[in-house]
Amino acid sequence: MSRANAEVAAEIHSERDLLPPGGKPGTVPSDLEQATGLERLEILGKMQGVDIFDMRPLDASRRGTHTPLHPNTPTPTPN
Repeated sequence: MSRANAEVAAEIHSERDLLPPGGKPGTVPSDLEQATGLERLEILGKMQGVDIFDMRPLDASRRGTHTPLHPNTPTPTPN
């Protein structure tokens, strides 16, 4: 986890922190007011200048299967 991701994660103490306040009656809620879960975490990260999901393109300079490129994932990759 990068330092920027850790800073955003430090503000999330429980699942309750990922629940939005909701829109005011009679208005259309914004994405920030209605997003929940990972979508809300992504929006909060972008507000702080952090790309939570690291959407940079993968390195395509390597070819073939001798040196496979393993992306960072929350689940383990097979060896």
